[in-house]
Amino acid sequence: MIIKQQWLFLLLAVACLAACTKTVDKWSDKKADTVRDTLTTLSDSRIIAFKVRNTGEVNIQGAINDSARTITVYLPYFYQLQFLEVNVTLPEGASIFPTSDSLVPVFDTAKILYTVTGKSGSKTTYTVQPVIQQAYLQLNELSSATNTAVFNIAGAGAALGISGTNILPSYSVTSLYLIDKGGKEVYKFHEFENATNSTTNMSFSIGKNDKALFLPDTDYWLELRSYTLSSRTQYPIRFVQ
Repeated sequence: MIIKQQWLFLLLAVACLAACTKTVDKWSDKKADTVRDTLTTLSDSRIIAFKVRNTGEVNIQGAINDSARTITVYLPYFYQLQFLEVNVTLPEGASIFPTSDSLVPVFDTAKILYTVTGKSGSKTTYTVQPVIQQAYLQLNELSSATNTAVFNIAGAGAALGISGTNILPSYSVTSLYLIDKGGKEVYKFHEFENATNSTTNMSFSIGKNDKALFLPDTDYWLELRSYTLSSRTQYPIRFVQ
């Protein structure tokens, strides 16, 4: 009986040894990627930060794209900015042209360029791109498809009131124009003194010496221009005096 148990243990031991396999890890040397110190390899002729400071307590940061060499400035419409006053942060020893205290026109048709000269002598030119964030502008109709509105401007102090949506109630950025059938601008209305204007209503006046420009039996259209947007009526109006 003892001999049988010894043979049984021996067979189990052999089976365990046969089931075991040896695993060998193979290692190979591989060159590591180059590590770069980005703080020292960045261009010394770059713009680090571009900040608009004439927006009250909240300064607007420009989005700098060093690859495209652009600075995009998103401007909410309610600031009604015509020019930007900016602070520009540069690397140590760099200079910029034009200088950072120069006013940046928002509506300039020419490109707004800044050239940075680094301490090493390298130069980089950035283009500033103002983007106005303004809500949709709507000028309400005074006439309809079946009824043409007629306004009497015979009296002194003739005025015209308009209504709409998202009007900026400031004469410095909002104007009303008279447009003829050919799409030509005929007249720019004047400010209405002591008017109570809002984002939905605004009043304009007609100069006493300008009434001859308003021809009888003639169709005109109104165009409202508020900051960067404009809206024109679909149906014409007429004037009598």
